[in-house]
Amino acid sequence: MARFCDRQGQADEALRRYQQAHKLAPANTIVLNDLGLFHARHGNLDAALEALDQAVRLDSRNVRYRNNLAATMIEARRVAEAVDVLRVVHPEATALFNTACLLAMKNETQPAAALLEQSLRIDPSQVAAREMLQELRSAPQFTPSGIPPQGQSAVALNAPLSAPLETASRRNSTVWESTSAYDGAYQPFDLQDLPRKLPATQ
Repeated sequence: MARFCDRQGQADEALRRYQQAHKLAPANTIVLNDLGLFHARHGNLDAALEALDQAVRLDSRNVRYRNNLAATMIEARRVAEAVDVLRVVHPEATALFNTACLLAMKNETQPAAALLEQSLRIDPSQVAAREMLQELRSAPQFTPSGIPPQGQSAVALNAPLSAPLETASRRNSTVWESTSAYDGAYQPFDLQDLPRKLPATQ
């Protein structure tokens, strides 16, 4: 019901239902994950991080929950912590690459390129990471000297990136709610949309 209300634009009622479900089952990771994504979509990053962190603590090897937590950490500009969250369930090079993808989606060109360089030093065979790094370096906003861009250049849009986010279970750039029924009923929720809108129905 919370999901239904959220998709109908009834945010207050959706939150009430999510909180009711959480009160009834405080250790239910499905509820925690979806409550966290609800808060993230509505821009409440502190509440989102709290719920997603609880889900990860209760199910520490769940790749989906960790990907969602890392994506929200990027929104909160906690990049180093996002890498730490991902490296538990991914090889080091993949964790760095995933974080770079999340940063690139936010047009954070310089830090994304720096993480890609680290990732490639660990595993030079990563074709997707190398291609993304080349694409970032060719962007008009890229500063070869390593000096962070300032003013409007710091927020200007880069060209769309083609490299997918690598995960242990899926090879596309998505943030997921918890149940398989969601996967079949709705299009994936694009990381680029976090936290602004819900997925569209098929």
